[in-house]
Amino acid sequence: MKNKHIFLAMIATVVLSACQVPQWSAVGGSRSDGTVKIAYIQGEFSSGSPSMEEGKRLAAQRCQRWGYTDAEAFGGATRNCIRYSSVLSNYCLEQQITFEYQCIGGQPEMIGNGHYGVQPVYVQPIYVQPVPQQPYQQPPYPQQQYQPPQQPYQQGY
Repeated sequence: MKNKHIFLAMIATVVLSACQVPQWSAVGGSRSDGTVKIAYIQGEFSSGSPSMEEGKRLAAQRCQRWGYTDAEAFGGATRNCIRYSSVLSNYCLEQQITFEYQCIGGQPEMIGNGHYGVQPVYVQPIYVQPVPQQPYQQPPYPQQQYQPPQQPYQQGY
């Protein structure tokens, strides 16, 4: 009887996990380039995919926080397997599907004095006095007379 309950619980878990729709999340991007990457994780038992309008809305919200007005998708989807089966070789159990969006319209939000979070550095110039150049002169080499090496002993046959 106990095994029957465990078996039913396992079946219910598999059935309910098949009803789960993946959710979008922001996974990267560049404020200075005006790009946003969003992704969702597609499991083996996941059903369907999240709404593309919802993904565009998430990307647009990120762009609007940076001072742009909207986001536009470019390129296709990138799929990366993030969990392989330990039993079947090269069988993907979960994959991450990533889309990239370009922020459009408006100007990116600037920080401080008109720079993207970078403060200017003021360096006081220093004066370097030039060194007078002298013509190159080859150093004198001492003249030595060749002397054969001294042999400490004579070897006889």
